[in-house]
Amino acid sequence: MNTQELSNNTVTQLYETALSLLKKLIATPSFSKSEDKTAAIIEYFSNLTKSLPIEV
Repeated sequence: MNTQELSNNTVTQLYETALSLLKKLIATPSFSKSEDKTAAIIEYFSNLTKSLPIEV
């Protein structure tokens, strides 16, 4: 599926999800070898996007 096949609703949903992820990552302290909170946030958002009609 390419971007032309995505509906405006899907694109908006992807945008909002990506923006939310970015905001959460920026707000989460992450130090080398101590990134468990960052990893948990990425895993959470990864699970959310599994239901979206996109190919990564």
